[in-house]
Formats: sequence, C-alpha cells, structure tokens
Amino acid sequence: MTVLCLALVLTGLEGLRDAGWDAAYRTDYALARVRFGELAREFPRHPAGDLALASVTWQEYLFKQRRLSSSVYSKDSKFYAGAEGVEASVDLEFQGHLGRAMEKAQAMVDARPESAEALYYLGAVYGVRAAYAMSAQRRFMAALRDGVRSVKLHQRVIRIDPSFVDAYLTLGTYHYAVGCIPQPFRMIAVMAGVRGGKAKGMGELEMVVRKGVFNRDDARAVLIALYRYEGRPGAALAELEAYSAKYPENLLLRVEMGATLAQMRRAGAAALVFEELLRGKDQRLRDLVLMQYGEALAVEGSYLLAGERFGGVEAGSPLAGQAYVRAGQCFDLAGKRGEAVRFYRAYLGMAGGGEGRKRVEEWVRKGYSGK
Repeated sequence: MTVLCLALVLTGLEGLRDAGWDAAYRTDYALARVRFGELAREFPRHPAGDLALASVTWQEYLFKQRRLSSSVYSKDSKFYAGAEGVEASVDLEFQGHLGRAMEKAQAMVDARPESAEALYYLGAVYGVRAAYAMSAQRRFMAALRDGVRSVKLHQRVIRIDPSFVDAYLTLGTYHYAVGCIPQPFRMIAVMAGVRGGKAKGMGELEMVVRKGVFNRDDARAVLIALYRYEGRPGAALAELEAYSAKYPENLLLRVEMGATLAQMRRAGAAALVFEELLRGKDQRLRDLVLMQYGEALAVEGSYLLAGERFGGVEAGSPLAGQAYVRAGQCFDLAGKRGEAVRFYRAYLGMAGGGEGRKRVEEWVRKGYSGK
C-alpha cells in the first residue's frame, strides 16, 4: 500500500510538472503558471513547483524581450546588443519563487542526504540561480560559484543513481562551458573539481535528448544553440525539425529554422520560412522575424531588401534599437545614404542609445563601409 501511494504521488507531481512545461514550450506562459501553481499547492513541501515558477518567470520575460532565440545576436553585434537589467517586478517574483524552492530542496536533502531526487533538485536550484546571475545580473563569479555547486551535487546524483540521466543536462552544459571559458575562470572551475571539454559536454547533452525523462527538451534547446555556434547548422536543423513537430505553436522554433537555413546558405528555403511567418495569424514575433529575415538577406548581399526588413521593426519593439542600426548599415552598403542616416538618427533618438552610440554618430558623419 505504501509503495502504491508513493507511486500515485509521484505520478501526480510528474503529471502537473509535465503539463506545465508542455504549455511553456508552446509559449502559453499563462497556462504554464496555472499548472505550476497547482503543483506548488498540491505538493507544498516539494521544490518542483516553486522552481518551475521561478524558471518560467524568467523564461517569459526573456520571450517578451526577444532574448530567448539563439539567433538574435551575431558575434559581431555586441556593441548595440548590450545586456540590460531585468525589471524590478520580475526580479522580485523570480527571487521569491527561487528562495522558496531553495528552502524546500535543502530541507529534502537534510531529511534524506543520499536521495538522488533531493540532491538533483538542490543542484537544479543552484543551476537556475547561476544562469540568472550570469544572464540577468552579470555577476559572473557568483554564477560560477553556483554553477560549480550545481555540478558537484549532480555528480553525486549520478554516483548514487547512474540511471538518473536528466542530471547530465547540468553536467553537459558545464563541461562544455569549462572548455570555452577563459583560462583564469577555467582554473577556478578545475580547482573546484569541475573538469570538462566541449566534446564531452555535447556528448552528455546528446545522451539526455536520447534517454532523458523530463529534461529532453531543455537539452535539445541547448544543443541547437551549441550546434549553430560550432558551425554545425545541419545538426541544429535536424533537432529543430523534431522540436517544432512536437511544439508547432512555438514560433521561436520556426524563426530558428529560418535562421539556421540562412546559416546553411539556403537562402530560398529561409525566405519561405520567414514569409510564411509574416503571413501567419500569430504576429507576436513579427519584429524577431523581420530581424532574422534581414540578417539572412544581408548574408546574401541583398542589402536593400535587408534594410527594408530591419526598418520594418516597430519603434516599440525591444529589438528596435538593433534593427535601426542594422537598417542604417544595410542602406549604407546599398548606396541609400539618406535612408541610412534616417535610421541612424532614429536609433540615436531612442532613450539611452546604448554602448554603440559613438560608433553610430560616426556613421552618420562618414557612413558605414562594412569594415
């Protein structure tokens, strides 16, 4: 009877957790919050509900700011794609959920120090806090410390239960990161007992996609970004096709497919994806579609068309500043000096302007040559 009751409890917890993440992956964040709220109420001593609420709070904010897509920023666009602080209300909500998750996860570990599940959730809380510290707060040392804590806890999970494949999401991500970070930070990780490399990390993430229980989609999302970063767009496209077939409502995946096709120099196929999105009923990501369509056209040297796509981004979009700089650059390269200056000035007229302001002012005077 006790075993049966435990099984029913776990089934209920997993059902609500899976239903919430299914909604989140479809970008229905309102429904995801409802399901995760139910999870927190039905299982008040378990950290899963609060941890999921913290994660989806941050994920929804990134979605609204157009910062979920791995395609938003190219390697040479840092000067106008600088990090922005998170809104105070979002930070307060995130920290509240995460604090409760931390308390509950620590209580689970205190009660059952050798429980793989308890150690996994405590490690997951540290992992989410590390990702937030790095991406939202730009506190890199704090992120590294929490990341190492997360890795060490999930290493314990694997030692206790080698079949707990989902723990390799954390391990794979950090093993890859250790292979990429500058030497001083890498030495800190090594001294803390975290060694790794890019190949090892990607192999572990691929294993989660194949064999994981509840982290398969997260691992797939990470792999897509890494495949593109490593110059393997074909592998990224295969994962995107599988991901999009499962969550057809997620327009971000379609945008990523178009950007990946452009990276593969399949301009016609990329254009078909972007045009379909621009004709669709759901226009929530129109600004992101126009940005990526513009980038795809720019790669092909179609600067006039690219400038028109960038220029089509509305002023209220979180991508407007980046779009107007890119529009100006492309119009300059197309020989449309008047249009280029108009968009540079539109960027300069925005509040703040960003760290690229001086460079844009120079382009107003001298033009952009692409060098």
